[in-house]
Amino acid sequence: MSKGHHRSVWWSRSASVLAVVGLGLGLGAGLGAVPASAAPPGVSTPALDRVADRPMLSLDPTLLVAQVGPQVVNINTKFGYNNAVGAGTGIVIDPNGVVLTNNHVISGATDISAFDVGNGQTYGVDV
Repeated sequence: MSKGHHRSVWWSRSASVLAVVGLGLGLGAGLGAVPASAAPPGVSTPALDRVADRPMLSLDPTLLVAQVGPQVVNINTKFGYNNAVGAGTGIVIDPNGVVLTNNHVISGATDISAFDVGNGQTYGVDV
């Protein structure tokens, strides 16, 4: 291909990219110019009012762990060669103790246990 053809393709691609970026910036600036609370007269926004009235959730790590802990388990695995071990996490999805984890966490393991972060107990696992 000729040098002029390559230059023409480069310029058309560059112009297309600049047009898309310019359009995106223009739309973004236009959307940002409209106040979020702008509603036509006589129209209420009950969903927004309800969210604003809710109390702020605590970001205290101790409280968060207390809420999430009972649903999280640490998965510990042993393999039948060279004292190999592995670890991963899972989430409890059923009151009977059914846990969801990724296959790569348990694949090939000869011994699997689950440590319940919420109560500190370790349980044997059946796959």
